[in-house]
Amino acid sequence: MKKHFNLMKSLLALAVVSLICSCTGEKENYLKVVPEDARMAFSVNLASLGKKADLANDLMVQGAVPMLLLSVDQENQAFAKEILDNPQKSGVDFTKPLVVAVGGDMVNKNPEVVAVMAVDNKEALKKVVDTFGQKAGLGITTKGDVVTVDFPQEGGSVAFDGTSLVLLVSQNRKAADLMDLPTNRQAIVCDPYFAPAVAGTADIAYYGNYDQIFSMLPKDQLAQSGMSDQMLQMFKDMRACSATNFEDGKIVTDMKVYGAEEVLEFSKKFQREMTGKHFDYLPEYPVAVFSTAVQQLAELLKLYPEEWQQKVEEFFQQNEMKTSDLNSIEGDITLAFLGMNNNFPQIFFAVDMNADSLKNNEERDASAYKKVLESGMAKEVSKDVLVTTYPNLPEQFYVAMIDNTLYVMNESMGRKLIKDGKIEKQASNFRSNALASNFNKSGGLTIDFKQVLYVVNPLLAGNQYQTQVATALSKFDNLVITGEFGTSNSTTVIEMTDKSKNSLRQIVELCEQLATGR
Repeated sequence: MKKHFNLMKSLLALAVVSLICSCTGEKENYLKVVPEDARMAFSVNLASLGKKADLANDLMVQGAVPMLLLSVDQENQAFAKEILDNPQKSGVDFTKPLVVAVGGDMVNKNPEVVAVMAVDNKEALKKVVDTFGQKAGLGITTKGDVVTVDFPQEGGSVAFDGTSLVLLVSQNRKAADLMDLPTNRQAIVCDPYFAPAVAGTADIAYYGNYDQIFSMLPKDQLAQSGMSDQMLQMFKDMRACSATNFEDGKIVTDMKVYGAEEVLEFSKKFQREMTGKHFDYLPEYPVAVFSTAVQQLAELLKLYPEEWQQKVEEFFQQNEMKTSDLNSIEGDITLAFLGMNNNFPQIFFAVDMNADSLKNNEERDASAYKKVLESGMAKEVSKDVLVTTYPNLPEQFYVAMIDNTLYVMNESMGRKLIKDGKIEKQASNFRSNALASNFNKSGGLTIDFKQVLYVVNPLLAGNQYQTQVATALSKFDNLVITGEFGTSNSTTVIEMTDKSKNSLRQIVELCEQLATGR
């Protein structure tokens, strides 16, 4: 019964991921050559990217074609031009993604890299290989339905049949060995998430199998990474799938995580719904803002190895605290970068605290407060507000505990916001900024490239790269990363300044502009 249940669960997962990842819904046969131990994979939709980048009409690409033809002997130049003008005549199906997968034995430094493309016309592809391969002195052999191309370089081999064209980099086997993998050794059969993730319509896609990725690392390296056995077990069934698409005026990346119900349930213990309450105190146009909401951080620490927990415990003891005090942090956390002043970063940091925890530790905190004042590192502005002074820093910082929220900010911001021991909202604040509307219940990150440009220009004044950096930044409007509350999914959007033209075409033009100095 258990076997039947696992089969039904795998089939259901395949159907769900196929729908969510916007994939074809079919197991692409040309991916049959990818072994079952594929730990991560990338796919590139060459046809879509070429169209969006408008490479057919790109002057630099058109100029490169004659140069490419010069490298071909005169006898075959006409044939080469025919292929360049219509790549589909090569026999390769460019309407399906190029997929690169990584697997093998990483622990013993013996990885395998598989690159595969779909074949549309085997005879046309064989004609291309015969025409140019023999001139290059490559050994071309045919065995059954498989054509093999031998390279003199060690470690690489190419093979193709009527379905797949595969390049393999491996010390243990050749590309031809992958052409007849048994069904139970194929990634598209063994992993219900693999094919939907990489064989879809996205311009660029990524797939990661966390259990397989962790298996690549030596145990001592995993221990040093801080991953406890409990944490590793939680990630065992987790798969990640991202899809990036270049749209008019923006680049959109959707990241989705599957097969990690235990991770999801565990993360819910530490995540709260964000309110955005700190946005009232930020200027309307900050450079960057990160905000989220948390709880029970002391419990999160227990996921790490005991050695790490002991080090944290020792640090807290030295400061007359306990790791359980981490649970005092409860609610919104906001960190904002506001720009530069005298080459010094201007920051705003706010974190909500649990009122009961503060009350329970009131006596201890009062003692610590007194010690700070006696040390001369801070001066009291009011009962709940300090101004701190650090050696060799050009500015002082305001540190305040107001309405169960800890604030840390540069002196200029402190003087503006804190009046008579209370914090006042700014009349024109971040809530008025359109970027603030992108934050949802789980928080997120925003970067305003216009503000970045204002910061960078003075810093690079007189630098030989100032113009290039300014040109590049001016092409981008903002970056927004948001999560989906209650899940491990996220969306990243990079907005371009020009909203009418495809973002990939804009990037190509930018690269050409920087390369030519125009």
